[in-house]
Amino acid sequence: MDAAVRLVALLIEASRASEAVPHARMSVAAAPGRVDVWKGLGSALAATGRVNEAVDAFVEARAIAPDDPEVLMDLGTAYLASGDTKSAELQLRGVVKRWPELAQAHNNLGVALLRNRRHAAAISALQQAIALEGEFVAAVANLGDVYREMGLWEIACLSYEQALALQEDVAVVHRGIAACRAQQGKPGEAETHLQRALELEPGDAQALAGLAWLYTSGRGERPREAVTYARMAVELAPADRRVDYLTVLAEAQVNEGDAAGAVATLKRALAEDPSAAHIQRRISQLEGAKSSR
Repeated sequence: MDAAVRLVALLIEASRASEAVPHARMSVAAAPGRVDVWKGLGSALAATGRVNEAVDAFVEARAIAPDDPEVLMDLGTAYLASGDTKSAELQLRGVVKRWPELAQAHNNLGVALLRNRRHAAAISALQQAIALEGEFVAAVANLGDVYREMGLWEIACLSYEQALALQEDVAVVHRGIAACRAQQGKPGEAETHLQRALELEPGDAQALAGLAWLYTSGRGERPREAVTYARMAVELAPADRRVDYLTVLAEAQVNEGDAAGAVATLKRALAEDPSAAHIQRRISQLEGAKSSR
């Protein structure tokens, strides 16, 4: 059984997680009382994008080892990837309370807090992660994300530049630099950084949405590619980001000349978030423009 667990870990490390899943399932069936087999299954499922199943696996691991910080952090991270940001925040708060020395837990909590629009708390958590691990590249870049969402572009760009100086091959860093370059009116540089983010993380929904937006606005001469990237972003998006990416898709469809398709997309978004007044306004604008022709 130890050999099977090691094989799963090696396959995941070699970016062959889809091959790891059946081995992990066999390990679980053979030894359902071992926490490491459930951790392996959860990690393999998460690496293949099956995050809801990964949550279930890590819940099983927690039932076996409720005091294992790695298991508890993995569960919180899986909740975050699934779009269940409230459960992620609750889970990760428990981890940092019991193990305040874990920089990664503070970082992941910071991301959950950002996704829950709790900016001040997110800054505090990410600063704590950086204090524990001085060159924590992802935490520095995530801090930039918080400042960017707050509209503090100058501070955000400084954070991203700092992260890039620490390490070049991190997708979140290139996404952040791309946002800065777009804000600065440099769409070519923004495109380069978004493409680099996708090279590093081919399934990066945020980078895909960024390219879709860029090809709709800053480099709007590429409407078909904008729609393609936006559709991919919607398909890969966690639940809490899907509405945002649906609106990106709608604008890409407008740019391509498909106003009817854009209205249908926005109605999908409105069905998921009925309180989104800005989406209803955009639907009314598009339908009004159609009726006036």
